[in-house]
Amino acid sequence: MKRTILFAAILTVTLGFGVIAEEARVLSVDGLVQFRDTPANQWSNLIGGSVIPVGAEISTGIGAAVVLDLDGSTLRVGSLSRVRVAELTRTAGETRNAVEMRYGRVQASVRRSAGRGTDFRVYTPISTAAVRGTEFVYDGQSLAVLHGDVAFINTAGQHHSVREGQVSRTYMSDPIESVEATILEDRYF
Repeated sequence: MKRTILFAAILTVTLGFGVIAEEARVLSVDGLVQFRDTPANQWSNLIGGSVIPVGAEISTGIGAAVVLDLDGSTLRVGSLSRVRVAELTRTAGETRNAVEMRYGRVQASVRRSAGRGTDFRVYTPISTAAVRGTEFVYDGQSLAVLHGDVAFINTAGQHHSVREGQVSRTYMSDPIESVEATILEDRYF
C-alpha cells in the first residue's frame, strides 16, 4: 500500500511539473564513433541521425568526432574522447543538460530557451564547466570561452567566471588560475 502511494505521489509530482526526458540526436559523425546504452551492452558504431538515450556512453577514435543536438544546444565531441549523456530534461521553467566527460575534449554551443532557464554542465573528474548561455571548448583542465560566460568549478568547489575570449585552467583541487595568470603563463613559458 505504501509503495503504491509513493509511486502515485512521484508520478503526480513528475507529471505536475511537466518533466520531459529528452534524447540526444546525432547530427554528424566523422570517423569511428561508437556508443553503448549501458555499461553491460556491447559497443556499436554510431551513425548520423541516431538517437542517444540518457545514460548512453559515446567513444570517439583517432581523428574522429561526433556532433550531438541536446535539445537545441550543440555538443561536438572531439577525437579520443569518452562522454556519457547524464541528464537531458525539460520543464516549463528550465532546460537541464549534463554530460560526464571521462577524458577528451568537447565544444559546446548552448542555446538559451525562450521563457526557460538553461542549465548546461560538463563534468570531468578534474572540474566542471557550467554554462550561463555560451559557446566554449573544454578538456577538463582548460576552459576557453568563445562566446558568453562560463562558471568554472574545481573539485574543491571553488568557482571562477570565465568570459568571452578568456582561458582558465585548474587541476583537481588546485586553485583555478586566473585569466591573467593563464595569459602570462602561455606568453612566457
